[in-house]
Amino acid sequence: VLILSLLVTAWLGIQIGSLKLNNDPDIWAPRQHEFSKTTRELTKVFGGRNVIVIGVYPKSGDIYDTQILQKIRNIQRGIEAMPEAIQHNVTSLAAKRVKDIAGSSEGMVVGDMLRDLPRTPADMQRLKEAIARNPVYIDSLVTADGRAAAIVADFRVEGEAAQYAPVYEKVMALIVKEQDDSVTFRLGGQPVNAANFEYAMQKMPVYFGVAFLIIMVVQYLTFRSFQGMLLPMLTGILAVIWSLGLLALGRINLDALNTTTPILIMAVATGHAIQILKRYDEELQRIFCEGLVDRHEASRQAVVTSLQRVAPVMLTAGLIAALAFFSMTYSDVDMIRNFGIFSGCGILAAMVIELTLIPALRSTLPGRPNANVKGPDALDRALHRVGEWLTQPKTAKVILGVSALAI
Repeated sequence: VLILSLLVTAWLGIQIGSLKLNNDPDIWAPRQHEFSKTTRELTKVFGGRNVIVIGVYPKSGDIYDTQILQKIRNIQRGIEAMPEAIQHNVTSLAAKRVKDIAGSSEGMVVGDMLRDLPRTPADMQRLKEAIARNPVYIDSLVTADGRAAAIVADFRVEGEAAQYAPVYEKVMALIVKEQDDSVTFRLGGQPVNAANFEYAMQKMPVYFGVAFLIIMVVQYLTFRSFQGMLLPMLTGILAVIWSLGLLALGRINLDALNTTTPILIMAVATGHAIQILKRYDEELQRIFCEGLVDRHEASRQAVVTSLQRVAPVMLTAGLIAALAFFSMTYSDVDMIRNFGIFSGCGILAAMVIELTLIPALRSTLPGRPNANVKGPDALDRALHRVGEWLTQPKTAKVILGVSALAI
């Protein structure tokens, strides 16, 4: 059993390397809903879903400065060269599609707003006049007072491993090249928020580690033994590894909800493990009190007895919990469905491990008599009285009646 469990763990652990992060907004919405379908179709044709707005703020003066306008042009061209960019949706004063439309005696004259960088005060004045006679660009690409300008860029981020951080990092690299003491850049928009959300998700292993340490300390304080501390944690860790491996085999990527699920799986797995461990300790001390001296034999008997008493209850509770999570697979929202699959697999993995590997491992370890075993304390006696009261027929009728009235 030990060797087989190790082989399964190693095989599933290898699969984890193929997992990727999927931050596609589509997984947050019902995929078959008409609004979702319409959104996907409009995005496919026109874009407009992943817009980054870059604010350009000169630290002194206004944007009508050759150096500032050069920075806007450089960022414009850099974004247009990105494969993720939707070129016709990248707009600034330096964009070719931003035109100066002026009336003349013969009709109208159309030219690029920023075809050539202004080098003289006269050239700069002509640019100001061009923007003034095309008010559509005021407060969209440049403020009315000229103290700030905007670069608006749209990107395609889609697929089963959609990530915004790479796009954000490429845009930031362009900005860093232009950053100096003369200007401040500010970024906003869905890709910026999503990228920083991905950075937050990458911190989940840290939160998992904190939860791991907290659970481990609580278990040591409860059982006062390294075996009582480590074996439940081993159940939790292996359950997480198995469920992540199964997720990879099912070609389901991690998302915003699933990155927190390992903490849930570990908590549930250690909780089930503690139930059997507590019963094991009780049976072990009973066997020692009956006079059995062989610590290995005592441990083996305690394992068998504790499984006979607790395993049916644990199987029932675990199966109910797993089926409840698996019921989420009927959801039309990918994120909810993936969460249900991940959580259900984790609980099933915890049950299998706790009923096979952990008993086999525990039976190889010698049992230890607990010299500090005491009789029932005040809490034990109080809970015993509450249990007796709740199980009386009259009490059950009263509780059922009150519950029916409350409902």
